[in-house]
Amino acid sequence: MSEYQYYEFLAVDRPLTEREMQELRAVSSRAVITPTRFTNHYEWGNFKGDPRAWMERYFDAFLYFGTDERYLSYLVPFIKPGGFIGVVDIAFTRELRSIEDAPEYLRPQYAKHWSYVHSVDWWKLHWEKTGLVELQCAELLAESDDLLRDYVLERPPEQNADSIMRAVPRDHEGLIALFCLVARKR
Repeated sequence: MSEYQYYEFLAVDRPLTEREMQELRAVSSRAVITPTRFTNHYEWGNFKGDPRAWMERYFDAFLYFGTDERYLSYLVPFIKPGGFIGVVDIAFTRELRSIEDAPEYLRPQYAKHWSYVHSVDWWKLHWEKTGLVELQCAELLAESDDLLRDYVLERPPEQNADSIMRAVPRDHEGLIALFCLVARKR
């Protein structure tokens, strides 16, 4: 799998025991595991655990971010009927269909960091076609420019490898923005 995936689990009600942390370590040698948290990201592999089982056995909260288009159908069973799911993330103001559509400043990092970024219209279509949720809101954030500018200004210089930090100052056409997507489970 080449999709980016980020998993974070939190133990709020009670800390993990040493034995539980060892059980989690057996699933992932790269994860950051503490008595209250498990975090890991994948770019070329896949998460080996079962989030549902982990939520029952170890954790109280679960955050997933990824670019796997099939993941909405996996997340929806965690939501009660009529409950909400929301996303706030980076977006493009128009869909880039290939690297040839990308501005020159995005091309060196396109495959690794930008090929999974989409427009709001793409996200709307993607979530609507599943039939699992009813969209409540799908829009670019009005404060995108200010938030992205502040993100760049407030980052320490040693984080200049951050793809967003490198791209935003060069985005003179307003291609990079932030979006909000909120849906209710059917």
